[in-house]
Amino acid sequence: MADPLRVDESRRSMVRRRLSELRRSVTAAKVRDASFEWAVKSSRTKARFRDAWVFMDRDTDANDNAEHLYRWVREHRPEVNAWFVLKKTSRDWQRLQRDGFRLIEFGSLDWRLLVSHAAHLASSHIDEYVVHPLPPRKYGRPRFTYTFLQHGVIHNDLSRWLNAKRVDVFVTTTPAEYAAITGPGAYKFTDREVVMAGLPPS
Repeated sequence: MADPLRVDESRRSMVRRRLSELRRSVTAAKVRDASFEWAVKSSRTKARFRDAWVFMDRDTDANDNAEHLYRWVREHRPEVNAWFVLKKTSRDWQRLQRDGFRLIEFGSLDWRLLVSHAAHLASSHIDEYVVHPLPPRKYGRPRFTYTFLQHGVIHNDLSRWLNAKRVDVFVTTTPAEYAAITGPGAYKFTDREVVMAGLPPS
């Protein structure tokens, strides 16, 4: 039969250990938050990321509409403070680095600072980690304008998924697609948000 005193002491040790771990994690989180609050207000950060345009496809992959639009902006609008976001572990990171992209690692402190100061965010994807890069309860509603550079042409009914998303500019390709998204029907979007860009020349 187990000694009840030893059992109780073992439980107390486990509770003390867990409380100590919890205190350390809470302290570390407070330090990270304080560091971020200081960094986001610093003159260096403001100068670096002021009115930034942020481009990203998936956090793990590039080579979609955001990459190609970033290239166009850097060539034709060099005055724009443009950045491209991607994970360093992505197979595309080194390729874009060689091409001279101004890269920011997704999930890093620089990434959080960038999206805090961004004026525009354009992405070929509309997942939550793209549209709401920082928890809104903690950081508030993003100040940037979000442009959905959706790839391909929508031909199935995606209204239940898309209607729940925050979109400021919705790029479509064909007249039929534009009419389906803006016209009477399942989608909530109107000609105020939706633009028809057509297909780029090959």
